[in-house]
Amino acid sequence: MHKGIIASLILAVLLVVFTLQNTDQVQIDLWFWSIHTSLALLVIVLLVAGALMAYLLFLPTLFNKNKTIRDLKAKAKQSQNVNESPEAESDKIQK
Repeated sequence: MHKGIIASLILAVLLVVFTLQNTDQVQIDLWFWSIHTSLALLVIVLLVAGALMAYLLFLPTLFNKNKTIRDLKAKAKQSQNVNESPEAESDKIQK
């Protein structure tokens, strides 16, 4: 089996155990809203929300790094083409 499948199965089992152990009802009051939900559901939703926010905050950095890599590759290719030009000229002269 692949390591990813095994890791996914372990995480799924841990999630089920966590959910079964945290079935207590909690009340969330926010201004004029009042919500009753299980503790496990609340923790899982907040975990996913936090991961999503971290990913969205990381995106600009990722785009900037990808742009820098593209620019450096283009510059390297241009530099390589410039370095090859004198050899091509010398070949033409010798012929």
